[in-house]
Amino acid sequence: TTRRELQPFQLRKLFLEWLFSGSPQVSNLELGLSEGVFTLEPTLSTMLASELTGSGYMRAPLPQNAWTITPDPLEAASRAGSFKNNGGDRWPSARSWFLVGTTGREDVLIAWGALAQPRTLSPGDVLEVPLSLSYA
Repeated sequence: TTRRELQPFQLRKLFLEWLFSGSPQVSNLELGLSEGVFTLEPTLSTMLASELTGSGYMRAPLPQNAWTITPDPLEAASRAGSFKNNGGDRWPSARSWFLVGTTGREDVLIAWGALAQPRTLSPGDVLEVPLSLSYA
């Protein structure tokens, strides 16, 4: 899989096509956790370089039918991603989240944000990350 960076108008178009019309342009939408705190717009490379590692860590899949959609003209969507530490070790401290999808064979960074507070998950702990996205 290759990686590319898209301009905001391109991301808006891809996300809206995927979410509102079911277009297969964006697939495999996943929510990930990062150790980084980003004060400038991150790139996909910087997000993936600081993605959590740890026994049992996996990105949370966010299928299209799991989003709550606000009707036009807001073009907003929300849902929560859930992470559970099923491993035997404590995960590093998560400070931000990122939403990544695939277009063909390329990964694209769609959205990102800081968590309300850093979270370290011990075995058995669960973290719910509420998302509310608007591209209007």
